[in-house]
Amino acid sequence: MIIDIFVPEKFGTYYVIPKRILGFDLSKTYVYASQLYLSGQEIILEKFYQEQLDTNLTRPYSERVSEAIKKIIDKTGNYDVIKTSLSSSVVMFKELQLPFSNPEKIALIINYEVESYLPFPIDTAIIDFIITESNESENTAVVMVAAVQKQYIAEHLSYFESAGLNPNKVTVDLFDLYALYKEIPSYTQKNETVALIDIEFNVTRIAFIAKGQLKSIRTLPKGIVSITKNIAQLQEISNAQALEDIIRFGVERYDSPDFEKSIKEAFNNYFKDIKFTLQSFLTQASSDQKFDRILLLGKGAEINKIDNFISKSLDIQCNLFDGNALIKIPSVILKNSTRIPRSNIMSLSTAYPSTITEHFNLLKEEFAPSKAYEFNKKFLTAITLLSFIFLALFTHNYLQQRKLKKTISTMEREVISTLNQQDLSEEKNLSKAIEEAEDKVAKEEELWFAFSRQRRFSFLKTLQDLSMAIDRKSTGLDLKKLIITPNELTFEGEVRGFEELKVLERELRESNLFQTVPTLQELKFSEKLLLKKNGEES
Repeated sequence: MIIDIFVPEKFGTYYVIPKRILGFDLSKTYVYASQLYLSGQEIILEKFYQEQLDTNLTRPYSERVSEAIKKIIDKTGNYDVIKTSLSSSVVMFKELQLPFSNPEKIALIINYEVESYLPFPIDTAIIDFIITESNESENTAVVMVAAVQKQYIAEHLSYFESAGLNPNKVTVDLFDLYALYKEIPSYTQKNETVALIDIEFNVTRIAFIAKGQLKSIRTLPKGIVSITKNIAQLQEISNAQALEDIIRFGVERYDSPDFEKSIKEAFNNYFKDIKFTLQSFLTQASSDQKFDRILLLGKGAEINKIDNFISKSLDIQCNLFDGNALIKIPSVILKNSTRIPRSNIMSLSTAYPSTITEHFNLLKEEFAPSKAYEFNKKFLTAITLLSFIFLALFTHNYLQQRKLKKTISTMEREVISTLNQQDLSEEKNLSKAIEEAEDKVAKEEELWFAFSRQRRFSFLKTLQDLSMAIDRKSTGLDLKKLIITPNELTFEGEVRGFEELKVLERELRESNLFQTVPTLQELKFSEKLLLKKNGEES
């Protein structure tokens, strides 16, 4: 999108720019996807997809999974972001306690801190982290580090590239599940020590959460398939038949006690490894703890009465992970469905926005988006926007000038029409019409002024002021001519001597009738003096 280059995607939890996100979870037999729409404060759970891989095992897994991804994309329509999660089975985890809590500082030293724990060279891995506990007052943090060999990231991305896609974010499945767990109030408010167990066909993923904080993650390379194989051996039936019976009857088979015994024996063998893993979690914990609850999800959670069986087998209360508790949050809206499918909880957690995993992304180094591409995108976008702005300004200026010219033309016609109606002009050109009207008005004013009472009074007043200002006897003034016009006074005469001439000059200046009085140099003189206008001060 162009707008997200210049406008923040969100402020806090408010999404300024709406986004449609697809979250993918890839398994050995299915591809799951969840589609979310984020707008404002709302998180809309739009659609859930599950596509079974082609059962023809002679075809490579990469081809079959890419094909399933493409089928889902064909159903989704428009989207803005693609997120996908790596299986925890290919990830190495390490919890670290650090003497600072700033994420930028942690990112600078995390490779150095974790390098000694890695069983492979650090330059062959991508490393990132999430903050599981932060103490701002003491400026400390506890982080869970994930280290993945690059070959697994490249392999995972190849499935999407074959489907014509480039994911925007690659995360880790149990990091996303932990983040989703922390979003559900009914779980976080209890502050319990919990084991999240995701049982799939070929793998079992376990997350240890102590008092709300993720402490450890383990992945067991066994799942429903290993249970069915065990049942098939005990009952001497096919694996397919054993799987069908598990799905139909669950862990209890009242019509066949012998078969039920085999089922329970197979499940007990399977849960021995899980029990050992849970005990190792508690052993590694810094204080005496016990599990308050097991939350079960995945395909295994769909087996009838398996939660009761686990509760009895492990002596820990087991409940199915309630993904639908998420929609009790006012800002979360479930659309086009009544419930969240259990099999889509992992893909939902991948797509769901969380501050815990907000900055976690394994697309780094050679997997990061090309900087040249980003620069070109921003540069071309900036040029496009600038061109649009200049075009908009030019268009606006053109329209305003056109409107102004139209207004001026209309006013000119109105002025010409008014002047013609007043018999002030017969011209059709505005400037000539105004010039002709001004000449007529000037002549009318001159004629009116000549006969007006104000004008006659003005002449007499000027003559009176002049006679009072000049002492004719002392200067010996012999006035030959006196002409008074609206703008000037012309007089000719002579005086007896130069002293009297200076007196006359001074008296003319003191009269306050004239704008300026020149220096008189001849005893006989003829001068034109400009009269001051009404109200003009000296």
